[in-house]
Amino acid sequence: MLPTPTDPHSATFNNKVTYFFNPADFANNALGTEGNAGRGILHGPGFWNFDASLQKETKITERMSLTLGASAFNFFNHTNFGQPSGSFSSANFGRVTGIASNSNSRIVQLDARFRF
Repeated sequence: MLPTPTDPHSATFNNKVTYFFNPADFANNALGTEGNAGRGILHGPGFWNFDASLQKETKITERMSLTLGASAFNFFNHTNFGQPSGSFSSANFGRVTGIASNSNSRIVQLDARFRF
């Protein structure tokens, strides 16, 4: 039996929110026996990122130019959630409690380059 996936925005168990799957679908197996949960039966939240850059080069003379640019990282400011807790003994089993470690909020940088 596969665990029931839930919507982490609205799933509530034990008066807590942000559950990615129903923790009641799991139980400790009898001592000395193997469980029946297969490998890879759960999938955590995906990772989505969009970076954009815009540059304009303007010739001043034949040898000199000015380049103006703007770059945006995580352009749409999409939140990338971390993986749900997989420790059965944890009170947060099945909960997403933070964002992905390599995720960031929108970052914008401006640059100017003068070549001569």
